[in-house]
Amino acid sequence: MNIVIASLIPVIIVLCYYTYKSNQYEVDTARYIAKVLAAGLFICFTVIFEGLCTTPEMSHVAYGLYFAGTDWLMYHLMRFLIVYIGKDPDIYMNKVVWWIIFGWDSVYICSNVYHRLAFDVVETAFNGLTIFKFEAGRYFFVHMIPIYGLILASIVLLLYKTVKEPGIFRKKYYPFLILIVAIVLCNAYCMFFGTSLDISVYGYAFGAICLHYFALIFIPKELVGRTLALASDNSVEGLIIFSSSQCIYTNKSVRTMLGMETEDALRESTVLMEDFDLQHLDQYDDITYTKTFVLNDVKVYLKIFFKRIEDEKQRYLGSFFSIMDMTEEIATLERERFQATHDELTGLFNREYFYTRAEQMIREKSDTEFLLLCSDIARFKLVNDLFGQYTGDVILKRIADALRAHCGRDTVYGRLGDDHFALLLPKERFQEEYFLHLSEELTRIDNEAEFPLVTHVGVYEVTNRSMPVSAMCDRADMAIMTVKGEFTNRIAYYNEGMRQAVLREQAMLGELDGALENEELTIYLQPQVDANRRILGAEALVRWVHPGKGVIPPADFISVFEKNGVIAKMDIHIWRLACRLLRKWQDAGETERYISVNISPNDFFFFDIFDQFTSLVREYGINPSKLRLELTETAAMGDPEKLTCLIDRLHEAGFVVEMDDFGSGYSSLNLLKDMNVDVIKMDMRFLEKTDHLKRSETILEFMINLSKKLGVEVVCEGVETEEQVSFLRSVGCEVFQGYFYSEPVSVQAFEALVEQ
Repeated sequence: MNIVIASLIPVIIVLCYYTYKSNQYEVDTARYIAKVLAAGLFICFTVIFEGLCTTPEMSHVAYGLYFAGTDWLMYHLMRFLIVYIGKDPDIYMNKVVWWIIFGWDSVYICSNVYHRLAFDVVETAFNGLTIFKFEAGRYFFVHMIPIYGLILASIVLLLYKTVKEPGIFRKKYYPFLILIVAIVLCNAYCMFFGTSLDISVYGYAFGAICLHYFALIFIPKELVGRTLALASDNSVEGLIIFSSSQCIYTNKSVRTMLGMETEDALRESTVLMEDFDLQHLDQYDDITYTKTFVLNDVKVYLKIFFKRIEDEKQRYLGSFFSIMDMTEEIATLERERFQATHDELTGLFNREYFYTRAEQMIREKSDTEFLLLCSDIARFKLVNDLFGQYTGDVILKRIADALRAHCGRDTVYGRLGDDHFALLLPKERFQEEYFLHLSEELTRIDNEAEFPLVTHVGVYEVTNRSMPVSAMCDRADMAIMTVKGEFTNRIAYYNEGMRQAVLREQAMLGELDGALENEELTIYLQPQVDANRRILGAEALVRWVHPGKGVIPPADFISVFEKNGVIAKMDIHIWRLACRLLRKWQDAGETERYISVNISPNDFFFFDIFDQFTSLVREYGINPSKLRLELTETAAMGDPEKLTCLIDRLHEAGFVVEMDDFGSGYSSLNLLKDMNVDVIKMDMRFLEKTDHLKRSETILEFMINLSKKLGVEVVCEGVETEEQVSFLRSVGCEVFQGYFYSEPVSVQAFEALVEQ
């Protein structure tokens, strides 16, 4: 038996060593492995104790300790397996319950020396020595149920994991399944089939080695290696690994990038490594470079990282190429760059990039004379309204195609926005006839409809090369403004006078608020008289009495204010001055005299005319009938129904409504029929615009008589000669206004005329 004991010494040494080694790992599995090995050590010591027993009672104690050790061995082994599969053992194996079970079983099996219910021992000889052989008793199954229950559970658990887990992870469980089955079978055979020595104990050393090695060393490294290989193979980055000068690994991505179907084909390819001496890769340092080539008619962009592999002592082990396919990223970058510099619809340069490229062209071609052209399509918004945006887009694309066809080298062209295009080209290549012909090419909207599109072109000759291109475009646009609305004159050339005119306009606009505040914009009155030259009232006309420039005529600033949308600000100022003057006259006892004020068509866009005038008469406390309101026939043409309702409301509020410029349009009779105006003003210039004077006089006489029959007062303005007065009196006109009687005069001069 001493031989048996001596043979267990190596087993105990192995178990001690691996118990110690397992405790060196800071992972849960290692902690549980140490507990399993400690339980195995305890069992080995019980076997030694058993071999030293000299009495049946001592043998009972030894066997009891042995079986109690197997309880705790299986307990810790099961908890290890639960941790090993990644679960919490305290959830799946309640510690309190199993401590109670195995605690009771340990007491039960160790106390067998007294009750002999679980097993008995029989004295026998082994190699000339007396030993005590184990024999299972009637109630030995009480001990075997929890033991074999855990054994069965561990086998089922491992079988389940080997079936359910992916193939790469199955070998993680195979060794433990085989190990447990082998030791259990060996133990059962020794225990139940009469062997004199439990040889399964010797398997503990082998089991300890396997448990430690597979659980803590081989399996983790193997799984990491295989997982990394799979991850690398499925990585979007390509990978080529060299050991010394031999290619030992390539992943799928790099084969796809290069269009290679097999790894061998890739190894034969040098498209990526043609700049390297593959036999001496150890001579290269880490480097990053790019590679481009054409694959299946597609340009491929690759970014390649070459890396050395060295050990902890900086000794060369190998190297690898990490490859990133940048084709899509570069394509996206190029698309974004194109979108940032080009117009999405036409593909021409956008505004900012046109400026940049044009300035670059002017700077680089210092010996070339350039023209900068800007274009504008008249009534283009009407095309979108009538034919739809798709048709408008087709026209814009057609213009872009025409520019591409006409422009060659040393030209820059782009779309500045909406229907505005710009072109920089050498002066010698400018063909005015082409641009005149361009608008004719665009008249066809579709196969069935034609719409006369007129393209106006402004031309700026580049004389100041340091000027920003945006400022050059502004000058070309200034030229366009001089011909806008014309159909025969479509090309205009910029001159400095245009800029001076714009500067004068801007100066006027800048001075407007101050002029209103200081009442530099004031009213002049032109009398309206009867046949006896008695002054009945006056029309209020605006004059700008500038402190430095004197009196500025209205023709110089009214059109500027109308174009820039500030005319309403001036009009309401004049209305307020007229109301203030009427109040002054009213306070002086003059209640019969009236003042007519003009309402611009633009005023309707800025405020409610009715609310504005009713508020003014309330504010100044004047008779509304003395503030006559002059509307133009142009305003009436905008929205006749709305204007008719406004006139009716003004009548109800006590105002007298006049229709100015009557007869200048083509719907005068309709207006006279539909609109309940009180006064029509007819301009004597009506007689100057025709070679058929007699017919014009007949029409004028008819209109005066018709107005009288309708109960509408007639005021003839623009009266300048005694002959005109005689004619008008002969046809029944009773109220006159014009230079024959008085030019527009200041308020003081007008009041002096009244006193005369």
